Amino acid sequence: MELNWLMLGLFCAVFDKCAAAEVDDGILKTILERLEKTENELASSRNELKQVKEDFEIRLKEAENGIAFVNRTSNEQEEMFAFTSYLDHNLDHLGIDHPIVFNKVLLNEGSAYNPANGMFTCQIDGLYVLSFFVADFARQQVVARLSVNGVNQVDAIADTSNTHQYMESQGGNLAVVRLTAGQAVWIASYRHPETSVYATGVDRLSTFSGFLLLG
Repeated sequence: MELNWLMLGLFCAVFDKCAAAEVDDGILKTILERLEKTENELASSRNELKQVKEDFEIRLKEAENGIAFVNRTSNEQEEMFAFTSYLDHNLDHLGIDHPIVFNKVLLNEGSAYNPANGMFTCQIDGLYVLSFFVADFARQQVVARLSVNGVNQVDAIADTSNTHQYMESQGGNLAVVRLTAGQAVWIASYRHPETSVYATGVDRLSTFSGFLLLG
């Protein structure tokens, strides 16, 4: 609007001078054409500046999203939790709900697994993949379960009770569970009051593993 008033004022000033000097119609027409051309060029410049501004705002938004993604990825990498543990000796005389302590560690990223008590303690809320295997070599039945704060999630069984000689047997299971910070996860024997879990330092048949899938 301000530009239109400016053009109108300029036109009036030119017109007055032309009238006073008795300028002919051809010169006046030329002046009007130049004024119109100038106005069109200014309008085109405004549109170009508007487009440049819009492009800049889009690229700025993309840059902000990229920075946010990098920061989020960095945080996710810092919040990595994964472990694999195993038993290197036989465990005998396990009672019902007795924790099976996998005393050796292959990996303990985030240090959330405790090989002293066999428990994984959740550090951040999220979805976790957890698995375990137990082995038997004593003509018996070994039943174990994955517990979260003492609540059963999934079970596994290794059974050699129907054999007439010592044979190895292994059972396991896997679960995807949602955990909250502070919850404890462990493997416990149950069903039988006298259970033995088989393992040696060479035969790592009884294991407990897990990792954070999505935080």
